[in-house]
Amino acid sequence: MSPPLQSTQRLNQPSIRVVCLGLHRTGTSSLADALDILGYGPCYHTLRVVNSGGNDWEKWAEQYEEGGDPEVIDNILQGYSSVLDEPAADLPEILYRIYPDAKFILRSRDVGAKHKEDDTAYN
Repeated sequence: MSPPLQSTQRLNQPSIRVVCLGLHRTGTSSLADALDILGYGPCYHTLRVVNSGGNDWEKWAEQYEEGGDPEVIDNILQGYSSVLDEPAADLPEILYRIYPDAKFILRSRDVGAKHKEDDTAYN
C-alpha cells in the first residue's frame, strides 16, 4: 500500500471526515442520514447523487482502473464531508491513501440473506 498523502500537497482537498466502505443494502442510506444529523454531512452517497442528476460513474471507473488520482477524487467529492456506498466502497486503499485522517467504517451483511432478498425483489 502506498503511504498516505500529505494534505499540503493538494490545493482543492475536501474535508472528508468519514468514509463508509459498505455496498448497497448494508445500511448506507440510513448511515448517511445519521451522519448528516451528527454533523458529518453532506454525505456523498450513490443514490443521493444519482437522484440529484449527477453521474460520476465514469470518473470513478477511471480512478479504479488508474489507481486513484487524488486531484480527480478531490474534485468528485468537493463539497462533501463523508462518502458512502459504491463506487467509493470499491476503492478502500485509494481512499485511505488520499484521506488518511478520515474515520473508516466497514458495513457488511450476510451474503446469503442479500442473495435471498435480491431473488425476492427481482423475481
